[in-house]
Amino acid sequence: MRKEINNFKIKKYVYTFLIAVVVFLLFLYSGVNSINAQAYRVVNATFTNNDNEKIASYELKVADTVQLRTKGLMFVKALNDNEGMLFSYDEDIVMNFWMKNTFVPLDIVFLNEHYIVVGIIENMIPQGGKDIRDDDIPRYSINRKSRYAIEIPAFSAKKYGIKIGYKVNIQN
Repeated sequence: MRKEINNFKIKKYVYTFLIAVVVFLLFLYSGVNSINAQAYRVVNATFTNNDNEKIASYELKVADTVQLRTKGLMFVKALNDNEGMLFSYDEDIVMNFWMKNTFVPLDIVFLNEHYIVVGIIENMIPQGGKDIRDDDIPRYSINRKSRYAIEIPAFSAKKYGIKIGYKVNIQN
């Protein structure tokens, strides 16, 4: 009888310990996700043509730090038609993008310091879930300096007629 009681106590402690570990891991995981979700500031962007007519609007997460720009839209499994990401830099640079760990095809629109479209790359191919060496992942660039880049769902530039010379209005 005493042996059964000791076995019961041991099992109780083991189960309690396992439950505590699971609760801790859930807490840790939810904390990491909420930090990442809160790290991005969101802005509204409206593309206008040369006649100042609105042609498309997006809700964009802003990637304005090295950490946020590095993560970008990695691991995002779906993107609504009106969602995207704004990559913001403090100076004009030649930007290079890749689709490592990215699961949705994207267009990217490059802007100068005045938010004028200076380049567009359509339908960047996702590389998420692929067993591929970093050196073998394609890089995308317009090989021209720009201040901002906006990633939007693939084929959006064509769908809305976004062209070089058009303007983007950003509102917080």
